[in-house]
Amino acid sequence: MSAAFSRGHTAALSLYDDPPKTVRCGGYRKATATYTLTTSGGVCVYKNGTGPERLLEFGSTCTCAVVQGRSVWMANVGDSTAVLGTDTGSSYTSKTLTVRHNGHNAEESKRMKEGYSGKVHLKDGPHEDGYLQVVTGPWQGYELSVTRALGHKHMSDHGVLTEPYVVTFEASKDDCCLIMASDGVWDVMDGQEAVNRVMEAASEGKTAAQAAKMLVEEAVELGVKSPCGEADNTSAIVVFFA
Repeated sequence: MSAAFSRGHTAALSLYDDPPKTVRCGGYRKATATYTLTTSGGVCVYKNGTGPERLLEFGSTCTCAVVQGRSVWMANVGDSTAVLGTDTGSSYTSKTLTVRHNGHNAEESKRMKEGYSGKVHLKDGPHEDGYLQVVTGPWQGYELSVTRALGHKHMSDHGVLTEPYVVTFEASKDDCCLIMASDGVWDVMDGQEAVNRVMEAASEGKTAAQAAKMLVEEAVELGVKSPCGEADNTSAIVVFFA
């Protein structure tokens, strides 16, 4: 799993060697604009003449699972999360299988503060978001929501690792589902709610793919109705154990 993550990271880095000269950026409730690649202070950025610069830097969280029968190998970096659903006979329970790599993770906080003090600030207070913020150099002010990810070239100099958290286990006869999803789901529902929704879909005869689609659609709808009025990146994979 670690080797696969390393290969994915290396493949992503090749995009820095020949990045697109123009990109279209925008999204939900935001006007789409064309940005052109240029340099600013020796750093590659995208500009559109009116909006703020966009740094040539990218990356992704990743949660990956290999399932063979009831044997599961799982790895993750970042803050996409996986939960295991278990049928107790009268209800369902959920268990989080992954680790969130951000400022609120005690081990990650210790690692960043011991190795990168003076280069980054972790917004890890009880009322803060756990983001990593660069405090020196041309990247000063740049923020990242995770301390481990794939694809980041420059942030690797500021402590962002690609080494995943890895776990392996044998699903019991009562374990009924595995859900892997990005922030767009977990921003609006917890693991228990997600398991309940997915197993309700299963009871209606829906396939795992249909349950995942339903989960994403409900999460987007809840995100749009939330106080912030928009949904985060939203994707999900569901596995049903036979």
